[in-house]
Amino acid sequence: MDIQKCPLLICMTATRNYGWVTRAFLKANSQWADYIIIVDQMSTDGTREMCGEYGNVILLDDEDLTYSETRRGEMALKCAREIK
Repeated sequence: MDIQKCPLLICMTATRNYGWVTRAFLKANSQWADYIIIVDQMSTDGTREMCGEYGNVILLDDEDLTYSETRRGEMALKCAREIK
């Protein structure tokens, strides 16, 4: 199989102040994912800084603090579709 034709593996999730588990999440998923897309609702607990420690993380800002799975999912999918 031509390695250049292998599909990218993309992990997507949303978060807000889940710093207590973020480092473990990033470490584990970096083992298999080419990219990790994080839709963050403006975390204030260090989550955003932890994401910056990983070169394969794409951090999206969700400034709307109302809960919406639809909005966050659409943001992550739109970003994933733009990856070449």
